[in-house]
Amino acid sequence: MPFAYNTNITSVVIPNSVTYMDETVFYQCTKLVLVTLPNNLKTISGGMFSECTALKTVNIPNTVTTIGGGAFWKCSALTNIYIPSSVQIIQRATFEYCSNLTVKCQVTSQPAGWVSSWDGLPHAVKAIIWGV
Repeated sequence: MPFAYNTNITSVVIPNSVTYMDETVFYQCTKLVLVTLPNNLKTISGGMFSECTALKTVNIPNTVTTIGGGAFWKCSALTNIYIPSSVQIIQRATFEYCSNLTVKCQVTSQPAGWVSSWDGLPHAVKAIIWGV
């Protein structure tokens, strides 16, 4: 399911039969606006959506436990994302250069498995809301 560097796709629906997707599968899909992830997905791999500069909407299924480093790096059009309580690990720079992004987290505080730079500091997100 390689979509990297595809500048023509605008939306993708991944079937629920998919449980794993490689890193950078959507890398530099610059016209990609909407992705529907499968309900059985366990990991959002590192760099999966890096430089998808038009990406506005991603719904993270409550089966996801890990979000890899730089998964949403430079997704500058991303404005809102909801992180369910199932996510126990978020690696570094996951949301770096997502300055328009408000991150809504189901948990009330940062879990121990989320590295300190998960939000992309110093090029951080717009806001983080806990306990949503």
